[in-house]
Amino acid sequence: MSKVINKAYFESFSNAALMLLSFEAVMDAIEVVSDGAEIREFDETYVGLVGASLALSVLFERQTGSDASMVSGEHLAQERRHLLEGGEPPTFSIPIVNTPREPLRPEVFDHLTTLQLASASFNYADKVFETISNHSPHALEMAEARVSSLDAVTALRSLVLRLAGGSMTDLAKHAAKITGPSSETLQ
Repeated sequence: MSKVINKAYFESFSNAALMLLSFEAVMDAIEVVSDGAEIREFDETYVGLVGASLALSVLFERQTGSDASMVSGEHLAQERRHLLEGGEPPTFSIPIVNTPREPLRPEVFDHLTTLQLASASFNYADKVFETISNHSPHALEMAEARVSSLDAVTALRSLVLRLAGGSMTDLAKHAAKITGPSSETLQ
């Protein structure tokens, strides 16, 4: 049974794996051409380049939130208009994803039920885990991980305060029961 190689297939890979796959496919193609061979439709090198194209499309969408084929088509249309009509050359803008730069305010979590609060905390923490585990630490992913981490702690803090009775005093009473009267720590 053979695998269908399409964009959905590549969406399960991390950014680093997609970049390496693309690099290897391009290097294989360079080697084939350098050796004087031709790349033929549906041969191993051709299929590798198609895979690299799909992998790069997935990376582009992750980084920009846009479809690479559509953006490329828009750039081609701009270039054609420029060649036919003249004038200033096109700028070829690339869309970017707006990652939240600031974490949510604690009040945002006040209206959530206890289960929703626990779920929100888990989801933000899981997002941090996934971002750090599955993606190379580029600024965009790390900014997202930072914000999600802060939101996870804020949601968890709100949950713990709610479960403790709602105030820092109530929380301190519960913490004293858990840790005991001494200030010793487990070693």
